[in-house]
Amino acid sequence: MEFNLPVRAAKYALVAEAFGVKDDSADDETNARAAIKAVAELSISVGTAMSIEQMGGTPEIIAEAVKQAITDLCILSNARPATSADILGMYEAAMSDPVLYPVEAAVASARL
Repeated sequence: MEFNLPVRAAKYALVAEAFGVKDDSADDETNARAAIKAVAELSISVGTAMSIEQMGGTPEIIAEAVKQAITDLCILSNARPATSADILGMYEAAMSDPVLYPVEAAVASARL
C-alpha cells in the first residue's frame, strides 16, 4: 500500500472511511496514510503480520525473490510500475521491522 500510495491516495482514503479512521477535514493522502496504518494494525491484531525473517527467510533469498517478482505477470496489473530496485526495497523493508512485525504480537496471537 505504501508503494502505491502516490497513485492510489483517493482509493485508500475510501479504505480509511471503511475502517472508521477517515478525518473529513484531512486530504486524501492523510486519510490514505491512516488507512495504511489501520490495515497494518488489523494484520498485527489478527496475527497475520509476519516478516520474511519470522517466516524463516534470510537476506540470502532476497535476490532470487526479486527476480521472481519482477518476472511474475501479476506485476503488470499493479497500480504503479515497479522496478527491481523498488521490489528490493520492499523486500528489505519486509525482512524485519519491529513496528510492522512485532514478535510479541505474533507470539501472543499464536497462543490464542
